[in-house]
Amino acid sequence: MDVTTGYPAIFRDYIQRSAQAALDEVRSAGPRLPAERYEQNLYTLEFALNLPAAWPQARDLLTALGPRLDRAGLRADALLFLQRGIEQCQAAHDLAGQAEFEAQLGGLMAATGRMEEARQLYQASADRFAALGDRPNQARVLNDWAYLDTLQQRSESAARLAAQAMSLAADDDREATFGQFVLGCLAVEHRDWAAALDLFQQALAGWQRLDDPVMIARSLSNLGMAQRGMGHCDAAAHSFNQAIALMEELGDVVNQALVRLNLGNLHWALGQPQQALALFLQAEPVFRQSQDELRLARVNNSLGVVYLQLGRLPEAQAALEASIELSRQAGDRRLAANALDTLGELHMQQGDPAAALAWHDAALAELGPLVSGPGYEGLVAEIQRHRQEALAAMPVITPANPESSL
Repeated sequence: MDVTTGYPAIFRDYIQRSAQAALDEVRSAGPRLPAERYEQNLYTLEFALNLPAAWPQARDLLTALGPRLDRAGLRADALLFLQRGIEQCQAAHDLAGQAEFEAQLGGLMAATGRMEEARQLYQASADRFAALGDRPNQARVLNDWAYLDTLQQRSESAARLAAQAMSLAADDDREATFGQFVLGCLAVEHRDWAAALDLFQQALAGWQRLDDPVMIARSLSNLGMAQRGMGHCDAAAHSFNQAIALMEELGDVVNQALVRLNLGNLHWALGQPQQALALFLQAEPVFRQSQDELRLARVNNSLGVVYLQLGRLPEAQAALEASIELSRQAGDRRLAANALDTLGELHMQQGDPAAALAWHDAALAELGPLVSGPGYEGLVAEIQRHRQEALAAMPVITPANPESSL
């Protein structure tokens, strides 16, 4: 049998056409791909990755599917296929494809708490795009790297990377807009709510101009955070609910859970713990399923606070201990310190000021040099206030009278 016309050739042609059809479907689906199509598309991608002749279609299909898998919470699948994609790029000497998959894998590593691996992947991807002279994609990766650094309170590095990205993206409206988004996150880190509000409004306008519903939804969520920081609670609730509705349309379950967490924190601040608890309990399983350690740490911290307020102390302690462990793994020292401080408050409720004092001291130690850093004054002042309350509640020990001792 002639292999150019026989069964092997027919099979090869079928895989290539199937991969191209799947790619066309993903590209034409708009922001949301029907949930039932993921399994079929991954099945097609599996065959295409095993066929060298189908590599161009397999690469483009994986490039298009990767971010969608992440938003849909299918991170285990995304992780596996992106790692295989990098291996295939190396075999095919496809430097552009490798840089793209390294960038996407970096995002997954960051989301699952593997921050140093994420940083290494972003570095490799940015260097590769720079070597290829691809300034827009280099800027995109630098922006993603800057955002990662904001999550770990590496403010100077984040600002430097964002500035570099924006200089590279001078003619690229998308990356300039993402740079504003990152700078807004930095302003939140420093509790400069007015600057954050301005930057997130600019970013939202940019995403609307670019007609990017995924980033519009994310910017609405961040805008809500800035509005809450400014004390504009009704506006914040409106922004959060807009983001939740848009993410529902997009099938973006992971970021939707994050907005529910933010909306729950707003309800808690407004003295509505039951509404807050309901939102936290909706968000927690999504973060757990998607192995999103940092956000899982955040929702456990919030659960601990609201359980404490409701007097459900065993549940509060379990949630806070989980938050501390996850926060440390993700490198978020502020969040770990916050949970340690709340554990101190829990022990105060239990009538044990000595244990409370130990937890408050641990919270200050967790922050280390960040104690004097910008944006930490409020947290440090709160811990110190709790510490003084614990000291004031300590029992006074009266020395024994030596004349009455035996």
